[in-house]
Amino acid sequence: MDPAPNNLTAEHRWLRRFCYLVIVATFTLIAIGGKVTSFEYGMAIPEGFTTGGWLSFLAPLKYWFNDTDKFWEHTHRIKGTVVGFLTIAMTIWLWRSQKHRPWLKWSGLVMLLLVISQGIMGALRVSEISLTLAFVHGIVGQLILCSWVVVAAALSKPWLHRIRSIKQAKRDHATATLRWAVRVLLVLLIAQLTLGSAVRHFKADKAIPDFPLVYDGFLPPVSQASLDQAYVDYYASNLSSADAESAKANGLISNRSPQGEIVVTLSDVYLQYAHRLGAVVVCLLGFYIIASLLLRIEKRSIVLAPALIVLTLFIGQFALGVITVFTGTDPLMATLHQATGAVLIASATWLAVRIHLAEYPAQPVRSDEKQANPAPAAAPASVTPVTA
Repeated sequence: MDPAPNNLTAEHRWLRRFCYLVIVATFTLIAIGGKVTSFEYGMAIPEGFTTGGWLSFLAPLKYWFNDTDKFWEHTHRIKGTVVGFLTIAMTIWLWRSQKHRPWLKWSGLVMLLLVISQGIMGALRVSEISLTLAFVHGIVGQLILCSWVVVAAALSKPWLHRIRSIKQAKRDHATATLRWAVRVLLVLLIAQLTLGSAVRHFKADKAIPDFPLVYDGFLPPVSQASLDQAYVDYYASNLSSADAESAKANGLISNRSPQGEIVVTLSDVYLQYAHRLGAVVVCLLGFYIIASLLLRIEKRSIVLAPALIVLTLFIGQFALGVITVFTGTDPLMATLHQATGAVLIASATWLAVRIHLAEYPAQPVRSDEKQANPAPAAAPASVTPVTA
């Protein structure tokens, strides 16, 4: 049985705080990883499982400290090791203290396996020089962050306050709709995360140079030939008429490198276009959910704080995406965009949990029932504390 929410043991409170520390450490690792990707530091150290032939903690300062590329890549590895040790400690603590909640006890072990797999994947990404592994590595890191948010929520007071009373609870249609809507939002955010990771790792970030149009049009080109022409027309439009005509006639503006390779492929354009459309869909659904919550839920509700945070992050993330395009994918802006996305999906997970917890509130006793039954009635057998 779970401890009473208002009478939590000191160990439970410290476990919850330690989980917050793991979340912060994991986010910091993701942010550093985003910087490594944006500034292309990922291959600064060619060995995947060692650093210059040494174990990460034993690598001498002279090898990595004074080299910017190696410094950030090595810092990313050290931070990953720290997160690994924190995960081991969290796993042991959950296993020892959550025997009455088997799913939570086993979740620690699952998280440990995920973190170990993530570390191996990161090392293989370097040793195998694999963009595919880098792509998956970036996605799994943020999913781990979201999973830790769920664990932290399971240790929070609102979760422990929840009483399973499905038969007595009065289902509100709007609440049920929002419950499903926020689940769809999480799925779409994961899809958007996948698209964003693909854009970053497969170098499609500069495929569309303008916003909100696509090479001065509303729809992307339908063929490589039309894309080549749109590419020339777009960059020639930034020149004077005489210079533009001269550049076109002499082939100075072309969607081909001096070696004849395509600079921007049609697949790159479609990938970034899909990411943009996904941002619009996710924002519209997110704004609908938050507006519905703020209009229907009392301000003291447990969903208010996460709803306002998610709203702020949606606005900030969209703005950062636009700024990233206008700055030609400035590495700093790209890193901020990636890090904010991680916070957004983690906060949306928190919001989804809070909406779920608010669905079945404890049923208040009516005043007429109090007069008819002055003595406290025994709790119905169907109402039991959550022990899952």
